[in-house]
Amino acid sequence: MVSIMERRKHARSKHPAGSVSRHAQQRVDERVRDVMARRDAAAAQRRDSHSGQPFPARRVASSRP
Repeated sequence: MVSIMERRKHARSKHPAGSVSRHAQQRVDERVRDVMARRDAAAAQRRDSHSGQPFPARRVASSRP
């Protein structure tokens, strides 16, 4: 017969809570790099497309209707 303490010891995971496999972490890292690269490319494209245009005039909010 196995004691309660012995069962508890074996029921726990070998890895601490919050840990992931190396393969899973590599997939996450690759996805993050992909998303960041897309975001940077989109920001650069927006910046380049607006570089030749002057900034639009700001509208001042007035209290008069």
